[in-house]
Amino acid sequence: MVLRLCELITVTVPPSLPAGLNIAILISIYYLKKKKIFCISPKKIIAGGDVQTVCFDKTGTLTENFMSLKKIVTLENDDKENINLCLANCHCLILQDNVVDGDGMELALFNYSKAKMNYSHITVNGK
Repeated sequence: MVLRLCELITVTVPPSLPAGLNIAILISIYYLKKKKIFCISPKKIIAGGDVQTVCFDKTGTLTENFMSLKKIVTLENDDKENINLCLANCHCLILQDNVVDGDGMELALFNYSKAKMNYSHITVNGK
């Protein structure tokens, strides 16, 4: 039974398929280079053809020793106050010696919300 399955796979998958995929990847790399796009993992080009949403994270962590958030862009008219409340409260930050400390990304989000933390509660926009 297993031998028959192996024979079926061997017959149905053409031997030139891997070569054809490699040629398609090489052609894709050529066109990406013409657009000044450098791909560090050529095998991921095939999966990239199905991408519909791209999120970029340029935080400066290579040149600075901290993360920062400059702007939040929403597609719909979301309530900015609710977004700030979420940024100010959804984290695992701690207050230690009157200094907020924790994960760099969470610190950046918390600082963007302009919230204040003390030992009993968090204040956002004076509320």
